[in-house]
Amino acid sequence: AQAQAALLGDCTAGAIAVDAATRALLFDRWLALGRLHDAEALLAQDAAAVPRAEQAQHWFRLALGHGERQAAAEWHRLLLAVIERYPDLPQADKARFLLANA
Repeated sequence: AQAQAALLGDCTAGAIAVDAATRALLFDRWLALGRLHDAEALLAQDAAAVPRAEQAQHWFRLALGHGERQAAAEWHRLLLAVIERYPDLPQADKARFLLANA
């Protein structure tokens, strides 16, 4: 697991170039490992290469990951970010619903 995390870290830090599809797989792996701050760092890199709907979904999933770990401030911050960045997408509607019912 440590070797895998080190490789993921190299990819996240930009030491190893990866395409958008591989970046999505890395994001999924960071989430699975519970490394949410690393997942967020990955999302913040080169967002222009990823379609908006996919970006919105990744940020929404990241918010849910924080919610599952009882990190209310991070959950709230990321849901607000989804609403601000992607107001026209379904993930923003879901984020509004979650915040309204929190």
